[in-house]
Amino acid sequence: MSESTPRDPEKINDPAKEEFDRGCQFLENNDLSQAANCFHNALLDYKERKDDKGIANSSDKLADLCLEREDFDRALPHLERAMAICEKANDDLSMTALKKKFARTYDGLGHYNQALEIYNDLLETYRIFRDPASAVRTLEAMGKSYLALGEREKAADALRTAAAIHRSFKHIRHAQEFEDRAAALLKS
Repeated sequence: MSESTPRDPEKINDPAKEEFDRGCQFLENNDLSQAANCFHNALLDYKERKDDKGIANSSDKLADLCLEREDFDRALPHLERAMAICEKANDDLSMTALKKKFARTYDGLGHYNQALEIYNDLLETYRIFRDPASAVRTLEAMGKSYLALGEREKAADALRTAAAIHRSFKHIRHAQEFEDRAAALLKS
């Protein structure tokens, strides 16, 4: 006699959740068109039910798809929708994840100063949470934004700061790589 497994009542007859989950499977299989269709359908259903969490999650996934395609104009409204919901819920962790996507979007749109504002905000968050790996990735992205603005010295400063973080953890080889990249920027 087999024991029946109780079903999660939230997942029973929830077409939006089923569409969202299918979208995640398509995304995992790199079928971006099908994933977009599923996330869009889920979003419409969540909007109809006024399910903020579902709206935010579906919007976030749609933004991910847009970023994957480097369709930055279309990513922006999805990110804005998700951010508004996360701000209302005071969901700091989700807001930090969204800020990274906003920065990438602004970089892609050529709005480097807006991206740099977000990167600076993220650096402060990573300092508070003692997350040096994320700080280094952010500094590297900042360097690219500064470079796009023609500000080589600031780009080099960002890379030297990343090198200093690596050096503080005795990652000598990585620190040297960042130092070399900073020096190369100033020579060209």
